[in-house]
Amino acid sequence: AEKLVGLFFGEEKTSNDGTYRSISVALRNGDEENLCDTETPVAPGNPAYVTISPGMANMAVPTTEDEVELKENGWQEGSCLPAMGYHWEKFIEPVEGLPYKAGDMVPIVPMYSSTDKTLNGIFFAATGKKQHWPVEECPRVFPGNPCAFGKLNMWDFSAGLTEESAGPFYMCSNFCGECEFTGTDDGWFTTMHFMFKNTVAPGAEVCAAGKCRSGILPKKVDE
Repeated sequence: AEKLVGLFFGEEKTSNDGTYRSISVALRNGDEENLCDTETPVAPGNPAYVTISPGMANMAVPTTEDEVELKENGWQEGSCLPAMGYHWEKFIEPVEGLPYKAGDMVPIVPMYSSTDKTLNGIFFAATGKKQHWPVEECPRVFPGNPCAFGKLNMWDFSAGLTEESAGPFYMCSNFCGECEFTGTDDGWFTTMHFMFKNTVAPGAEVCAAGKCRSGILPKKVDE
């Protein structure tokens, strides 16, 4: 997505796997702490601080769901998924009807606790297929299929999320209300989740309040 280059993604680089661009997420404030000081290093800890692409977009992510900045800065509430929490998404251009444009979505999605509203984690979203799922060996494409162990890269243990709202796993399942996407490279999104706490422990994140607080779930194309 060209709009995101220079705003969220850095310059193009080359590796053995081909060309790529990187995005950074800061968990400490480099303006207030010298994170490179080896003689007097900053004290260890987990401050409530998350910033996307420091030095470029420098976009702060509220660390609790009840912070007014979340809605004031254009984040929109999405669905609650077990072991993850309530998803909030943001677009760099005003959303004027559907379909959503994949290239306008901020490539970091925060997830908040359904009980105490603190930040459970974030996921990185790529607008193309990045995971190399061994379809011929593992035709049952579902997250965690043991058949795929040892055959995947560092993206989520999943084939990805489809752009079209069809099948078991699709991007609009993270949203509430009417949802439709266009503009991915190949009809797929790929995600990489980073959780800041244990959300898979029994009862840790079960979305007890329901998938969508509005009660309006996104429709699949076959509904």
